[in-house]
Amino acid sequence: MFTLWNLLIVPPGLAYLTAVKKSDQDINLLSAASVNSSERRERAREKAEEFWKVVIVMITIVNIGMNHETAPVDLRELVTFESHNTDEVMSAIRGIKDIKESLILSTCNRVEILFTTDKEKEATESVIEFLCRFSGIQREKLAPTLYVYENEEAIRHIFRVGASLDSMMVGEPQILGQVKDAYRTAVQRKSSSVILNRLMHKTFSLAKKIRTQTNIAGSPVSISFAAVELGKKIFGDLQGKEVLLIGAGEMAELAATYLLSNRVAQILVTNRTFSRAVELADQFHAIDRLSR
Repeated sequence: MFTLWNLLIVPPGLAYLTAVKKSDQDINLLSAASVNSSERRERAREKAEEFWKVVIVMITIVNIGMNHETAPVDLRELVTFESHNTDEVMSAIRGIKDIKESLILSTCNRVEILFTTDKEKEATESVIEFLCRFSGIQREKLAPTLYVYENEEAIRHIFRVGASLDSMMVGEPQILGQVKDAYRTAVQRKSSSVILNRLMHKTFSLAKKIRTQTNIAGSPVSISFAAVELGKKIFGDLQGKEVLLIGAGEMAELAATYLLSNRVAQILVTNRTFSRAVELADQFHAIDRLSR
């Protein structure tokens, strides 16, 4: 089992010294020292373990979210964070006083807020309240669709997400890129620090290990690819067909690529955001339409 200690331990040859400074709600992690001999390394490891136990007692990793299994698409659409409001959302999450670090992941099939806190009950309540305000959904309707994971469960969940084990199409490669984009945004906005940095790098390395050492990526898989293949089974050859794309996100873009490779005659795009529909339509020389 992957414990917080397994997650936070530094690479071999390094050990964090027991240096914790408390000022209000801040924890400052001080320097790391190189340890050469096995005896000194073991002593430093023991000190480091004592140090991290203090941190672990004070800090909780929490993941609050919904996905294709817990919420219908019409509800997920109301909660989805899009590129034009990312700054607003991240500022709102960072503004919650009990949250130390945070990262938001928003895709067509999931919305998750990953954060660290020393007051998990208060922080969790504040995040759920924010999701209700942002989406305009009443709490009694939204709350049953949310999952809340803490510590080992939160770590295990983000590992599964990054490795595409929690995807609608197990093995699809797009989710890892989306997780990396979410982390990159968090780093750029300075909302990720020691704990989430370590967690996300472990997520990426584990996902790579799974994809290279198992057959999970043995065949091209994505929702878009599966949809086009299903269309071919139903209609036969797609050459010369006219196709309507509902939505203009990453999956729709992939679907358009697959469709064009199958020589469809025309692609129409319908999307709730007109500008994004036009952007995708122009990219693939499609006809743009607005769905209301």
